[in-house]
Amino acid sequence: MKYFIFLLGSFFLQPTLAQDEREPSEENAFQEDIFRAQQYFSQDSFALALFGRKDSGFNEKTFLGFEAIAVKYMKTPMANITHYYAGVCFFKIGDYINALTHLSKFKTKDATLQAVAYGLTGDVYLEQGKFKDALSYYEKASNYTKSKSISPIFLYKAALLCEIHFPETDQAKTFCAQLKKHYPIFIQNTTVQIDLIRITKEY
Repeated sequence: MKYFIFLLGSFFLQPTLAQDEREPSEENAFQEDIFRAQQYFSQDSFALALFGRKDSGFNEKTFLGFEAIAVKYMKTPMANITHYYAGVCFFKIGDYINALTHLSKFKTKDATLQAVAYGLTGDVYLEQGKFKDALSYYEKASNYTKSKSISPIFLYKAALLCEIHFPETDQAKTFCAQLKKHYPIFIQNTTVQIDLIRITKEY
């Protein structure tokens, strides 16, 4: 169920695995396993990326999906990044419970990627109708990184969410004020400007 339309949709990144998260003896096997799944992920073929392909009988190459890769490497640091991928895929196919399970297991020192994961968790809660949880994660995402391309996305989502689901508060206006103060380039978008004018009643 769509509770409101996002300007930018659900935002996610395709990460790369940091060298210090890999063991040389396992790297080749892991990269071979994850390569095909990443290809389908980049093509928005989320079900294939998630579940892989078993023997179809049509001479198509079989490969593991992110879910199976996470299990295969569960005792290694490399499983971490597959939880992110799996969380995105489960979200995109509408399985929000499993999306939350995998996203909650993902942790990274990359502030931008971690912020995106928090923001996506907010999207999952939004789809479940858990608006307070969604708002909490949008705030967490916007505060976790100072990236001028990432942080304002989640401030904007928080503002729209509060306008519709928490109209009795001034939170929506507060988020709009933060956008105006810290992210002037982001609010140059015409749609964003229209929304901010509607929320703040300031022209």
